[in-house]
Amino acid sequence: VASSHQLRVFGAYSRRIRKGMVRVDAQGSTPDLLVSAFADSKRVRTVVLLNRSNAPQHVHIQGVDESFADIELTDPYHENQVMPTFILHISDASTSIIVPPGAIVTLSNVPLGSLPEHFEQL
Repeated sequence: VASSHQLRVFGAYSRRIRKGMVRVDAQGSTPDLLVSAFADSKRVRTVVLLNRSNAPQHVHIQGVDESFADIELTDPYHENQVMPTFILHISDASTSIIVPPGAIVTLSNVPLGSLPEHFEQL
């Protein structure tokens, strides 16, 4: 069963932000791009980008000393879909990505949780 848009949005913010992470300063250069960033003391971090406009947003994230391990795309057509990291352009401690119109993109090096091996789904 397809999830609702509200559940997708909750997932974009909750799947990669863990206990012990704190919000760090991050801001977009346009009012149509909402940016939230979180990190912990072990260099674990998550950046959530929300594009409120009808046009793609070209985003450059500076001050990143390591690449992100995962990218998730959430929009009416993608249910928190994990995307390949090759869509990122990384150079000189700067990461660039295009955020589609109306989409939420989550960049993170926080691993997703998994079910125990003995877990049985009914």
